Order: sequence, then structure tokens, then C-alpha cells
Amino acid sequence: MSASHVFSVRQKMSVDSTSVSSVVAEISALIQEQQGGAEVHKLMQQIAAKATPGADGDYKKSMEEAIAAIEGEIEPKIMASHKETQSKLNAALSAFRSQAGGASEAFDAAMGVDKAYFECVATEQALRQAVESAVQTEETANNGAVAACKAQEEDRSFAFDAAEGNNFGIDCDLGDAKACQSQMDKLEEVVKKMETDLTNGLDADQARYDGLKAVCDQKTKENKEARNARMAAQEAWSVKRRQCANSVAGRKESMCSFGTELVKKCELEANFNKLDAASNEEGHAMSESDRVQEWKAARTTKCMLQKYMKEGLDGSVSSDLLDACNEDDDTMKLARQDAVVQQLKERRCADGPIAFATGQAWNVPEGKEPASSSYSKAAFKPAFSLTRGFGFCGRTIGEQNVGGGGGALGGGPLGGPQAQFEDGSVLHELEGTNDCEVSWDTVPTGSAKSVDPKLLMGSTLASWGCDRLQKAENYQRLRIDSKFYAVVSC
Repeated sequence: MSASHVFSVRQKMSVDSTSVSSVVAEISALIQEQQGGAEVHKLMQQIAAKATPGADGDYKKSMEEAIAAIEGEIEPKIMASHKETQSKLNAALSAFRSQAGGASEAFDAAMGVDKAYFECVATEQALRQAVESAVQTEETANNGAVAACKAQEEDRSFAFDAAEGNNFGIDCDLGDAKACQSQMDKLEEVVKKMETDLTNGLDADQARYDGLKAVCDQKTKENKEARNARMAAQEAWSVKRRQCANSVAGRKESMCSFGTELVKKCELEANFNKLDAASNEEGHAMSESDRVQEWKAARTTKCMLQKYMKEGLDGSVSSDLLDACNEDDDTMKLARQDAVVQQLKERRCADGPIAFATGQAWNVPEGKEPASSSYSKAAFKPAFSLTRGFGFCGRTIGEQNVGGGGGALGGGPLGGPQAQFEDGSVLHELEGTNDCEVSWDTVPTGSAKSVDPKLLMGSTLASWGCDRLQKAENYQRLRIDSKFYAVVSC
């Protein structure tokens, strides 16, 4: 060990006695040699400034004053700085945590509404299939009833020709009574046979007619039941269709609300990250490591001065003394909640697509009697922007326009928002429905027969650049004939 680091200061009863400032200077040299750092150097200069030169009578008093200055000024200042940093971090984390909870609740709500809507439309499609099946059943039943009742109607008449194949005449000689009686007997037999044939024919035709009537009645009943079933199926579908349509606005609102909450959450997360980074940066006013070093230096200096005094102002200011006072202290360690922070950051704050309940959405057909096959599902992962939320929402909740045709957010009068283009907006042709990871079917869309002269035609979106789209303040979609364009206003 060099002579500059190990020395003795002994009490002398003379005017040239060693000063307190000299002792503090030597202590400072030892501490800086071990701990180093610009902040420690500044602190030791402050402590040295508090130490006044000491003479015979006031040497001890000057050293006590130096210790008092450390306890009354230096340490409280370091502690205040530590508490201020901790308070800022706590406040930022509390706001971040609260907003993260709000965003999580909003997401859960949006998930629930989206799931309910998805299942609602699935049921609507199934009910539409039931209507189509009921229509076919009714048509079959109606055809059966028409055919059966027609057969009954055509078999209503009964006719019997008594003369056909029968001889009802008598031609006899009244003088021959026996011969006349013989013909009378034969006629009676013919009449009996005719009566039997008539009865048998009537019974057979009546039985056949009754059978046809029974079939007609049954088919008519079945037709009525099929018609009632079709009407019930139609009503069930209509009720479900209205129910689903009425939930579209709430679904969109819940998603937009989540988008707004997530934007706020990410802003507060960024603010917390900024403060957290500052607390880990040496030389910053919030630096944890600087406070730890300052606190350790102040406490070590005070300890060395106290031990020096205890030894009767006749001990050695050496590295041994430094080692005896050099204890680790966690007082200035910030209470960080890393596990909590990591949990709060599970939903990553970044621009990009976000999936809700199923990652799909229904394209609901319009019309009073759409085919069940015209219902279709498409990928639905709307693009989220840290500055704008979701593109199908307004800049703030309540500004989105509701109206227009079908789409991933639902068909009918409660469908996707209408586009409103600003003069000077630029058109960039789209190649698909998910260019630049944007679900364009969810973006406000307008249609036109030609390009408005107030709009400008630019390159394709792929050529123009997805990164530039993410930085754009506003973008919508325009359909012209069979082509779609991203309409960007900067």
C-alpha cells in the first residue's frame, strides 16, 4: 500500500495541529480510490467543504460539526433524492398498473362481445339453413297435398249402368203362365245381380274415395304443419338477424374502447419505462447507482470520522479503517416490482394486428332472404396503431361514423364506417385485403365510379411503403370499379 493511502494524524497541542479538513481530504482519497465515480467525487467535495480548519481548542468541535453536517445535510439530501425517485417510479407504476387493468378489462369485454357476435351470426346462418330446409319441406308437402287432393277430386263421381250386360225385358205368352213366370224369375235374378254389382261397385268406389280423401286430409295437414314450421323458422331467423345486427354497434364500440384504453396504457408504459431507464442511468438525477454510491460514501466517511474521534484523535486514517466502515447498505436501493412490471407488459405495446375471440369475422349478406351459403368468414385481425388505435374507429370514441354495407364488422345499416376523404389525399392501389398487415375490410371504405380530381393518384401501397403507412395520420379505403385504394392523408 502506498504512503499516500496510509498515514497517521496525531493530536498536537500547538497552532500547527492537523486540520479536520485534512483528515476529511485523506478519507476522501481512500473512498474515491475504492468506489470512484463522478457523483462520489462531488459528494466528497461537499463533505470537505463542511469541514472547517481545526486548531488546538476547536479540533474536536470541528470534527463533530463535519459529522453533524453529514447527518443533517448530506444524508437527508441523498435520502430526499432517493425518495423523490421512488415516489416518481411508484406513481408512474401505479398509473401504468391501473391503466393496464383498464385495458385488460376492455379487452376482455371486447373479446366477450366479439365472441357473442360471432356465435350470434353462426346461429343466424344455421337458422337461415333451417329456413331453406323448411321451404323445401313445405314445397314437398304442398306438392303432395295438391296431388292427393286432385286425385280425390277426380274420384268424386260414381256411375252405374244397370242396363250394361243385363236384359230387363220380358216377352212371353200370357196364355203360357209357366213360361211368363220363368222369365219373371230370371228377371228377378238379373235385378238381384244388378243390385249386388251396384252395391259392390259403390262400396269399392266409396272405399277408394275415402282412402283418397284420407290421404288428401293428411297431406293437407302436413302442408299446413310445414307452412307453420317454415313461418316459425323464418321468424326465428328474423329475430336472430335483428339481434345480431343490433349488437354490431356495441361490438365496434367495445373494440374501439379497448383500442383507446390500450393507447393510454402504452403511453403510461412508455412514461414508466422512461423513468425506469433514468433510474438505471449513471449521472442522471434519478440514478439509483449514484444514490447508492453517495449514501455509502457519506456513511463510510461519517463512520471513519466517528472511529477516528473514538480513538482519541490519535488513530490512523488507513485502508484498515476504511474496511471497518465499508459496509454494504440497501437503503438507497429502489423498491422495484419487476415481476409486476413484466406481467403488465404481457400485452406488447407495438403497432400491428390484434386478434379478438376467434381471429375471424363474418361477412353478413344483405337482403330480405339471403342464401345461407352467402354467409362467409374472413380473417379478422385489425391493425392497431400506438397513436391512432384501430383504423375503423374515429380519432376518439364517438367520432366514428356508422353506416354503409357489410363487412367484417357486420352487414346491414350497422355495418362498417363510411369514409370521408380530405382534399389532397393520395391514392395507393391495394393488392389484397391485408396489405401492410392492415385488415382493410375493417377500414372506413367509400366507393366511386372515377377518381375525384381533389384526390391524387400515387404509387401502389407496396411501392410506397408500409412503414410510411404506419406513420400516416389517417388512412381509409376507396373502391373504384373492381380496384381498391388506400387513401392516405398526412
